[in-house]
Amino acid sequence: GQKFIIASVDQISGVIYAEAGRFDDARRSVRLFLEYNELTSPGQRNVWTVLDATLQFLVEMTAGNLKGARAQFEIIKSLLPTLTERADVEIYTFYYQLQEAEIALAGGTPDEAIIAAERLKLKDFPGMNTRNIGFYNTPFIKDVLARAYWKKGELDKAIAEYRKLMIVDPRNRYRYLIHPLYHYRLGRILQEKGDKAGAAAEYRKFLEIWKGADKIYPEPADARTRLAALDSRSR
Repeated sequence: GQKFIIASVDQISGVIYAEAGRFDDARRSVRLFLEYNELTSPGQRNVWTVLDATLQFLVEMTAGNLKGARAQFEIIKSLLPTLTERADVEIYTFYYQLQEAEIALAGGTPDEAIIAAERLKLKDFPGMNTRNIGFYNTPFIKDVLARAYWKKGELDKAIAEYRKLMIVDPRNRYRYLIHPLYHYRLGRILQEKGDKAGAAAEYRKFLEIWKGADKIYPEPADARTRLAALDSRSR
């Protein structure tokens, strides 16, 4: 009977289903989350529509449906000016800029992605509230700037960005979950740069964390192959 808790689980499940490649389940969970919000707070329809589009964007982008992701992005763009609460403006502007960078990168323009991503300001940890934590970490992966630098060939900047994402710094209040793929991608960049020891260390860390990863993910097998090659060359 705890409808709020059920809705919060729907929100988080939508993100998890998307990462697991279960896109129909992801869309269904996000839709259920929207239905709950519209039913309980009908006067904030613009806010819930932006939230829904933010989550639907994530699903479509993860599914490789760039056209569908662009459509959700345009919904957010059109409704951002209607938001009045400062907290809503800040959080959805953040997601809008993040999505703008992802679209630019997917479209093959790393320079545009870098311009968009460099405007991003990471958000402070919102506190120990289940729903807030779930949304705070949505999407789980926030490395678009690092990937844009990598695609452009600016490896040192990409490395620095990944290091920033993987360090808990007491000088700020950013406390995002550290996605295992950050280690894998950093390993790839270090290997490309010629830092074999650094790359091997990142691959080992990645495989330690994701030793039970679902078979749908190709990165663990690739990391094992790369690590084996690095180890054989070091002997």
